[in-house]
Amino acid sequence: AVLMIGPAHSVNADLRSGNFVAITDHINITGFDPLIGEQDAIIDLTEAYDKRLVRRLKLAATAAGVSVMEGVLMWFSGPSYQTPAEARMSRILGADVIGWTIAPEAILARRFGLPFAAIALVSTYAAGFAGGKPAPEHTTTALAANSGPLKRLLRTFLRAA
Repeated sequence: AVLMIGPAHSVNADLRSGNFVAITDHINITGFDPLIGEQDAIIDLTEAYDKRLVRRLKLAATAAGVSVMEGVLMWFSGPSYQTPAEARMSRILGADVIGWTIAPEAILARRFGLPFAAIALVSTYAAGFAGGKPAPEHTTTALAANSGPLKRLLRTFLRAA
Protein backbone atom coordinates (compact mmCIF):
# COMPACT_ATOMS: atom_id res chain seq x y z
CA ALA A 1 0.00 0.00 0.00
CA VAL A 2 1.10 3.56 -0.69
CA LEU A 3 0.22 6.63 1.35
CA MET A 4 1.37 9.89 -0.19
CA ILE A 5 1.44 13.39 1.26
CA GLY A 6 1.60 16.37 -1.08
CA PRO A 7 0.99 20.11 -1.08
CA ALA A 8 -2.06 21.68 -2.70
CA HIS A 9 -3.84 25.00 -3.08
CA SER A 10 -7.47 25.35 -2.11
CA VAL A 11 -10.28 26.34 -4.46
CA ASN A 12 -12.86 25.54 -1.78
CA ALA A 13 -13.66 28.26 0.77
CA ASP A 14 -14.00 25.59 3.49
CA LEU A 15 -10.40 24.41 3.02
CA ARG A 16 -7.82 26.78 4.45
CA SER A 17 -4.08 26.77 4.91
CA GLY A 18 -3.06 23.93 7.21
CA ASN A 19 -6.06 21.72 6.45
CA PHE A 20 -5.48 18.09 5.54
CA VAL A 21 -7.53 16.66 2.68
CA ALA A 22 -7.89 12.95 1.94
CA ILE A 23 -8.03 12.83 -1.84
CA THR A 24 -10.94 10.70 -3.07
CA ASP A 25 -10.62 11.38 -6.81
CA HIS A 26 -8.75 13.55 -9.28
CA ILE A 27 -9.22 15.46 -12.51
CA ASN A 28 -6.28 15.37 -14.90
CA ILE A 29 -6.11 18.71 -16.71
CA THR A 30 -2.50 18.24 -17.87
CA GLY A 31 -3.13 16.28 -21.05
CA PHE A 32 -0.36 13.97 -19.84
CA ASP A 33 -0.45 10.46 -18.43
CA PRO A 34 2.63 8.81 -16.91
CA LEU A 35 1.73 5.61 -18.77
CA ILE A 36 1.91 7.10 -22.28
CA GLY A 37 4.06 4.85 -24.44
CA GLU A 38 3.77 1.78 -22.20
CA GLN A 39 2.52 -1.39 -23.83
CA ASP A 40 -0.67 -2.81 -22.26
CA ALA A 41 -0.96 0.15 -19.91
CA ILE A 42 -4.69 0.76 -20.21
CA ILE A 43 -5.94 0.76 -16.64
CA ASP A 44 -9.17 1.42 -14.78
CA LEU A 45 -8.98 4.47 -12.51
CA THR A 46 -12.47 4.03 -11.06
CA GLU A 47 -10.89 3.33 -7.68
CA ALA A 48 -7.53 5.06 -8.04
CA TYR A 49 -7.86 6.11 -4.39
CA ASP A 50 -8.41 2.98 -2.32
CA LYS A 51 -11.57 3.39 -0.23
CA ARG A 52 -10.30 1.10 2.53
CA LEU A 53 -7.06 3.06 2.86
CA VAL A 54 -8.93 6.38 2.88
CA ARG A 55 -11.28 5.02 5.57
CA ARG A 56 -8.27 3.79 7.59
CA LEU A 57 -6.66 7.19 7.16
CA LYS A 58 -9.76 8.96 8.45
CA LEU A 59 -10.03 6.59 11.43
CA ALA A 60 -6.36 7.22 12.24
CA ALA A 61 -6.98 10.96 11.99
CA THR A 62 -9.85 10.75 14.45
CA ALA A 63 -7.75 8.67 16.85
CA ALA A 64 -4.86 11.14 16.52
CA GLY A 65 -7.11 14.18 17.02
CA VAL A 66 -6.36 15.50 13.53
CA SER A 67 -9.04 16.86 11.25
CA VAL A 68 -8.99 15.37 7.75
CA MET A 69 -11.57 16.35 5.18
CA GLU A 70 -12.22 14.65 1.85
CA GLY A 71 -11.86 16.26 -1.55
CA VAL A 72 -11.13 16.07 -5.25
CA LEU A 73 -7.76 17.21 -6.63
CA MET A 74 -7.24 18.79 -10.04
CA TRP A 75 -3.77 17.97 -11.37
CA PHE A 76 -1.83 20.71 -13.15
CA SER A 77 1.64 20.11 -14.57
CA GLY A 78 3.47 22.99 -12.87
CA PRO A 79 5.99 24.38 -12.15
CA SER A 80 4.00 27.59 -12.65
CA TYR A 81 1.17 28.34 -10.27
CA GLN A 82 -2.27 28.42 -11.79
CA THR A 83 -3.89 31.63 -12.98
CA PRO A 84 -7.00 33.00 -11.27
CA ALA A 85 -9.05 31.82 -14.28
CA GLU A 86 -7.64 28.29 -13.94
CA ALA A 87 -8.44 28.29 -10.22
CA ARG A 88 -12.05 29.34 -10.94
CA MET A 89 -12.33 26.69 -13.66
CA SER A 90 -11.08 24.06 -11.22
CA ARG A 91 -13.80 24.86 -8.73
CA ILE A 92 -16.49 24.93 -11.42
CA LEU A 93 -15.38 21.50 -12.61
CA GLY A 94 -15.60 20.02 -9.11
CA ALA A 95 -12.13 20.28 -7.62
CA ASP A 96 -11.52 21.19 -4.00
CA VAL A 97 -7.75 21.50 -4.25
CA ILE A 98 -5.26 21.88 -7.09
CA GLY A 99 -1.67 20.76 -7.28
CA TRP A 100 1.26 19.43 -9.29
CA THR A 101 1.43 16.01 -7.71
CA ILE A 102 -0.61 13.12 -6.25
CA ALA A 103 -2.55 12.24 -9.43
CA PRO A 104 0.43 10.87 -11.42
CA GLU A 105 1.49 8.80 -8.43
CA ALA A 106 -2.07 7.47 -8.09
CA ILE A 107 -2.02 6.43 -11.75
CA LEU A 108 1.32 4.65 -11.35
CA ALA A 109 0.22 2.92 -8.14
CA ARG A 110 -2.91 1.68 -9.88
CA ARG A 111 -0.81 0.46 -12.84
CA PHE A 112 1.25 -1.70 -10.51
CA GLY A 113 -1.72 -2.90 -8.45
CA LEU A 114 -0.79 -1.00 -5.30
CA PRO A 115 -3.55 0.31 -3.03
CA PHE A 116 -3.11 4.09 -2.92
CA ALA A 117 -4.25 6.90 -0.65
CA ALA A 118 -3.13 10.51 -0.51
CA ILE A 119 -3.32 13.46 1.83
CA ALA A 120 -3.02 16.98 0.50
CA LEU A 121 -1.80 19.66 2.89
CA VAL A 122 -3.41 22.93 1.90
CA SER A 123 -0.73 25.60 1.82
CA THR A 124 -2.91 28.55 0.77
CA TYR A 125 -5.80 29.49 -1.45
CA ALA A 126 -5.18 29.26 -5.20
CA ALA A 127 -4.38 32.40 -7.19
CA GLY A 128 -7.25 34.86 -7.19
CA PHE A 129 -9.40 32.60 -5.01
CA ALA A 130 -10.34 34.24 -1.70
CA GLY A 131 -7.36 36.58 -2.11
CA GLY A 132 -4.88 33.74 -2.63
CA LYS A 133 -1.47 34.52 -4.04
CA PRO A 134 0.60 31.30 -3.92
CA ALA A 135 4.33 31.40 -3.22
CA PRO A 136 6.84 28.63 -2.40
CA GLU A 137 7.20 29.83 1.18
CA HIS A 138 3.51 29.11 1.84
CA THR A 139 4.15 25.40 1.40
CA THR A 140 7.16 25.48 3.71
CA THR A 141 5.26 27.52 6.31
CA ALA A 142 2.19 25.26 6.19
CA LEU A 143 4.32 22.13 6.56
CA ALA A 144 6.30 23.57 9.47
CA ALA A 145 3.15 24.76 11.24
CA ASN A 146 1.43 21.38 10.81
CA SER A 147 4.30 18.92 11.21
CA GLY A 148 3.09 17.91 14.71
CA PRO A 149 -0.41 16.90 13.63
CA LEU A 150 0.98 15.26 10.49
CA LYS A 151 3.42 13.15 12.53
CA ARG A 152 0.63 12.10 14.94
CA LEU A 153 -1.57 11.14 12.02
CA LEU A 154 1.15 9.12 10.30
CA ARG A 155 2.18 7.32 13.50
CA THR A 156 -1.43 6.38 14.23
CA PHE A 157 -1.98 5.29 10.62
CA LEU A 158 1.13 3.09 10.65
CA ARG A 159 0.27 1.54 14.02
CA ALA A 160 -3.11 0.47 12.65
CA ALA A 161 -1.46 -1.41 9.77
